[in-house]
Amino acid sequence: MEGRLRPAEAVSFVLADGPPYANGQIHSASVGSSGPDERRKITRAPSGLTVTALYLVHTQYLSRQLYTELDRVQQDARRLETDRDRLQVEKRAQATPLRVEKLAKEQLQMRTTSPAITQYVRPDGTVIPAVAPVAPAPAPPKPATKPAAAARAAR
Repeated sequence: MEGRLRPAEAVSFVLADGPPYANGQIHSASVGSSGPDERRKITRAPSGLTVTALYLVHTQYLSRQLYTELDRVQQDARRLETDRDRLQVEKRAQATPLRVEKLAKEQLQMRTTSPAITQYVRPDGTVIPAVAPVAPAPAPPKPATKPAAAARAAR
């Protein structure tokens, strides 16, 4: 019974590097029986079912790794989208016209423009002299009331 395995004997395969059995090599198996003296090496080609099962396990392992990576990347994407939305809200709150004008006046000591402080420059670089503010024209006098209207008002 040297070439046959008994049910009580343990069989372990030594796998080559890389995908299981992709290189078509014959792998060695050690058969252990009751005593250490009776151990011997046998050469045996793995069956198609064993190769398929090992390949399936390897493929499922890679699939789980990829799914875990996909889930992690999707969580990162959701976190980044939330941060983006929060920052856009903060940006809108910081850029209100009233706040910008207040900061310009307080921190930058800026002031509102008026014709009295504005200088105009010609394309050749010369400054156009400032024009003194024009005083508002006096209101025209009210026209006299018509005598007919005054007579009617007196009656």
